[in-house]
Amino acid sequence: MKISGLLILLALLNASEQNQLSAGGKSGQGVYAEGDEALTSHLKIIIGMLAALLILAFLHSLSAMIASLCRRRDET
Repeated sequence: MKISGLLILLALLNASEQNQLSAGGKSGQGVYAEGDEALTSHLKIIIGMLAALLILAFLHSLSAMIASLCRRRDET
């Protein structure tokens, strides 16, 4: 479970780097986007990471619930 979470975060980081590289290539201003584009790009990265963490927390609680139900069924 932890490995899949790390893979999701790595994929998000890779996508954000590709986004920044393409924005820099279009404007000719270097690797990172300038001004409002940079702020928007960083906000998208932060929101994406928070969404990934929220999904991982939900999956973790769901797996804990399923494990608890399985233990209760085995005890009876």
